[in-house]
Amino acid sequence: MNRNLLRAAVCALSFAAATAAGAVETMPLAQARAVADQAIGLVESKGLYPRRQEEYAQAKQDLLAAVDGKTADVDRNDLYARIRKVVGTLDTGGHSFLFPPQAPGQSALPQPAGPRVAPFQLVATSRGTVLRWVDRDGKAIPVVDRTGLAGMAARDVGERANPFSSFAAGPLAVLVGAKTASAGEMLLVALMGEERVRTFGQASYGMSTANKVYWLPDGAMLLLTEMRYALADGPVFRGGIAPMQPAPKGEPVEASLRTAAEWAAANSPRCVPE
Repeated sequence: MNRNLLRAAVCALSFAAATAAGAVETMPLAQARAVADQAIGLVESKGLYPRRQEEYAQAKQDLLAAVDGKTADVDRNDLYARIRKVVGTLDTGGHSFLFPPQAPGQSALPQPAGPRVAPFQLVATSRGTVLRWVDRDGKAIPVVDRTGLAGMAARDVGERANPFSSFAAGPLAVLVGAKTASAGEMLLVALMGEERVRTFGQASYGMSTANKVYWLPDGAMLLLTEMRYALADGPVFRGGIAPMQPAPKGEPVEASLRTAAEWAAANSPRCVPE
């Protein structure tokens, strides 16, 4: 490469670096301080406790260092990274998240495709409240009372037929896997409270915890993990939930599905051969 080409390449790289540096998105210092303070306040008053207190203390110190003693605007992405580091120290299995502000009409969370279907139905159980949430201090909180559930059904479903009504009775086989997470695990625990249910497959992902949404002063959304799932009077679930009938390691999902279907068919009065 001759000298002129080398000089041109260096100038191009310098320009690119300057352009990238100028593209840093900043936040007014006062707003950044409010965001940091609110995030810390929510974590300490609502969130599950840290895995190690010293780890949390260091992450908190690093977050405050982004705003304490500063006079200029704050790098928004750097501030968010420090907040994520703080919530990452909580004993949640990585289930707390921070999403930046969204444009009007947009959602930070992925939206399901296709038409909306009835999400649930009322099914009487012999155990009363089979699924409960347990906060960081061990206080048990019912997920929803039956009056509230009936109200949700009337609001969200209305007069439409419930596509799951045919599963209201009889054996119910539930297939579980590593992609069964978060709300999927909440449904799994709820179903495990039914004596007619048997679960198959592999252990679930391990986010057996419940989140609550909080809006920070700049419009960012913090999904903070506050509770764990528990079944009836049993202990809280931690990590992945093992199925009642585990599949052999490495078994394809299709094979586990067939095993589950065979069990349901063998135990269902609807499947009795004529």
